[in-house]
Amino acid sequence: MPWNNFKSEHDRWLPAVIACLILIGGALWAGSFLPKESKPPVDLKESDTPVVTAQTLREYNGQVARFEEGNDTPLEVYEVAVASLPPEIQAELAEGIVVKGEEELLSWIENLTS
Repeated sequence: MPWNNFKSEHDRWLPAVIACLILIGGALWAGSFLPKESKPPVDLKESDTPVVTAQTLREYNGQVARFEEGNDTPLEVYEVAVASLPPEIQAELAEGIVVKGEEELLSWIENLTS
């Protein structure tokens, strides 16, 4: 096959190949402007389990309140008057009742409100 014949045969496909490359490049370029899903950095400890801070139930302005460990501002104040509770529960609230987990918290709140 002579060189001239090879060149003229490929010259027919060259515009189509260039057009495809331009379309693919344009699509990749345009895709770079799409919003990216951002995820916050994850800083997991060795155990890969989230650290749950202890919470405490104690008295706040005469009512039962839930506090995060080391914080004097309540996370939530419940409509339960401390004065209406038995003396032993009042004494526990005065020292602070440490609750571990949502289940234990719900159990205490259910017992205090019933």
